[in-house]
Amino acid sequence: MNKRGGVLSDTALEIGASVLIVVIFITFLSFVVPKSSGEGFKAEVIARDLALEIKVLEGIKEEVDVHYTISKDINLKITSNFVKVDEVIILTESNLEADFEQEIKRNTNLLFSKRGNKLEVKVV
Repeated sequence: MNKRGGVLSDTALEIGASVLIVVIFITFLSFVVPKSSGEGFKAEVIARDLALEIKVLEGIKEEVDVHYTISKDINLKITSNFVKVDEVIILTESNLEADFEQEIKRNTNLLFSKRGNKLEVKVV
């Protein structure tokens, strides 16, 4: 219903509300989809798994060697404070001394060797 006072019609209000809902939905998807799928998700899974592996090795009192297979191409950095896979960083706050940084190719085996308080990581 148009009047001289500039009041919008019901159709214009419905179109405006529909456009607003679509914009909100697209914005929501831009935050949710990249985190739950794709390469970022795979990198986060590998980083969390390696952080848990280091935590377990820290709890073992004896010297131990563990083989770990990486299933995709990644840039890996392991320190005593964090594990970084591509751009994903997981804090470990481990007491083990570790210093490893290398680009890892798919289906590569890593060897984790714990000797005393030192954790060595090698590509085998």
